[in-house]
Amino acid sequence: MNLQGSIAKLQSSGARLYVVLAQCFNENNLIRDLWLEMARDKEQQVGGLRSLPRSFWSKMRKRADGLLVAAHSCIPLAECSKDEEHSLHKCFAKSLDFEEPIILKVYAPLIRQLRTEWTGHALDFYVMVKAHVARILRVVQSFSGDPVLIQRAATMLQSFEREVQAPEVPSVPVILKASKKTVSKKIRQSARKVATHKAHVKTAARSLPLGKRTKGLAAHHKPLVKSIELRRRRARR
Repeated sequence: MNLQGSIAKLQSSGARLYVVLAQCFNENNLIRDLWLEMARDKEQQVGGLRSLPRSFWSKMRKRADGLLVAAHSCIPLAECSKDEEHSLHKCFAKSLDFEEPIILKVYAPLIRQLRTEWTGHALDFYVMVKAHVARILRVVQSFSGDPVLIQRAATMLQSFEREVQAPEVPSVPVILKASKKTVSKKIRQSARKVATHKAHVKTAARSLPLGKRTKGLAAHHKPLVKSIELRRRRARR
């Protein structure tokens, strides 16, 4: 399965997860409707990716391996049975376990790539995903009563914003390696030049007569203080 199909399958799995969670709260209309809204968010995300141009998915083939691995690893997290007993706290935790890797490892890289050439599509999908993450945070804050879950949801939104806005960082290991080699080469060349110069100076000094070699050392230095003549005074009687 290609990247587009894998992500669509992942989104559909998420929609089914929220439908199952909604069925677990049939007696509570408010909570049930919240889960159904989350399911509709996932269905909109499927449509958002289907609207992307084929040229985008063609370019993504070169970078699809990492996203495919991330997408496939998230699909099992959506497995849920309505026959199980689900507390509201447990359902929120399951939602975050499922959403965090999708938002940060799949959606954020897609939006960064969309920003390079398909700005309009990037903005549409970014708004769609951010609204979904903001909904998760709002629901968790309102109904979980757990500071840990609230912090997880808030961190997910902040991390999504940071990852989406961060520019693509080019790979630089080869450049740095080449730079180190260049610097080392220049240092070795400079050291050889200095050593060669010293050798020439020593050779030239040996070829001079002894008198000329020491002539410079016999230079007379002027005194720092001129001699002062002191007149003798006659002793008074």
